[in-house]
Amino acid sequence: MISLQGGLRLFEVNSRNERAVADIFDTNRPTDVNSGSWVTVDLVIPRPHGTGANTLSEPLSTFINSCLFFCALEIELAASIKYKEVTEGVEMGQYKTAGIAGLFRPVQEQEQNRNIVPFIYLQQDEWNKGYVTQISSFLTYHAFSVLGAHRVSIGIVDDNKPVCEMLQIQGYVEEGKRRKAHWRDGSWHDVHDFGIIEEDWQILMKKMTT
Repeated sequence: MISLQGGLRLFEVNSRNERAVADIFDTNRPTDVNSGSWVTVDLVIPRPHGTGANTLSEPLSTFINSCLFFCALEIELAASIKYKEVTEGVEMGQYKTAGIAGLFRPVQEQEQNRNIVPFIYLQQDEWNKGYVTQISSFLTYHAFSVLGAHRVSIGIVDDNKPVCEMLQIQGYVEEGKRRKAHWRDGSWHDVHDFGIIEEDWQILMKKMTT
């Protein structure tokens, strides 16, 4: 488990949260481009190899096994509800599963290129609370520091300007735009491609520690 700020924690999939993770996955498949709660666009394509825990469905197990890193996003209920100013009957230490996040290497990408792509799904009622910023920052750190990435690449739909601005603050550079590449809510959207390479990330880390 990794605890972040604001009652957010990244947790492995286990018997306690696997049903909630499965519900998220079954309701919002990565191939469902109409799912509005996906923060990112370019999502993992499950590779057809062995499944994980017997209690998980084969598609979900394959999805998890195809990731370089996968976690459930859990948010403390008291922290979540306080934004609505309703806390009666909610005890500290109670959590809900509000999404999933992880890292993968695109299927068509050669391993030697060390290009890693993050994905984030977060229920929309938990947006605009700083959670996506923390999750993105952690995934970038994990990709470079733990998985040895050379670059991290991410695609964002044009109507998600706050996330585009957030990525630039975190050191990402907008590298291009795919015109009308994403179909959602009855219309085509442009996709903005962002990337950060390890040299730039190392410079950014040095600035933050000096």
